[in-house]
Amino acid sequence: LGKQTDKLHNTFNFCKGEFAFHSTLIEYRHKARIAGGAIFAILLFSLAYLLFDTASLNKERATLITDIHAVFKATLPNTKRIVAPVQQLQVALTDIKQSTTNGNDNALPLTVLTVLRELSSLVPESLNIRLVRMVYERSGLRLTGITDSFNTVNSMKKGLEQSPFFPTVTISSTKQNPKDNSIRFELKIETSAGAQ
Repeated sequence: LGKQTDKLHNTFNFCKGEFAFHSTLIEYRHKARIAGGAIFAILLFSLAYLLFDTASLNKERATLITDIHAVFKATLPNTKRIVAPVQQLQVALTDIKQSTTNGNDNALPLTVLTVLRELSSLVPESLNIRLVRMVYERSGLRLTGITDSFNTVNSMKKGLEQSPFFPTVTISSTKQNPKDNSIRFELKIETSAGAQ
């Protein structure tokens, strides 16, 4: 039978029916299409989620930057240019810390808020005084201001001496302005922790 050729009419063909050749690719083509569609849908969903998540993060980032700039402007209103807000605030905090210490990280005897509270509570509103400069350092407090008379300066001095935080108040200078007769004065105040 093996020597028979295709020219013969009565040849045997064993590749029929269940013995016929079947391609595995053809059998699994339908399943491959379903799997490919599922993978494509997953990739498409992942891409859409990634784009949505990126847009949400960008929106949150923009909101945070706006909030940071608002806090920065409220904290340092004199700073016009905002480059690195965190670093700029750290520098400002360092400057404030140095201004409230004696240079060796030793705290001043009083906080700045305590000094301001004492000044505002001990200087009567009836006195015509405009403070133009206040320097608070380890050696004490120096106040420079303008008022209408020498008596007002004396009244202010006596009022400040009532505070337990200001044991010594000295009028270091007074000068009258000939143009409007206003008095420019400077007070030196020794500070202490007092009875807190």
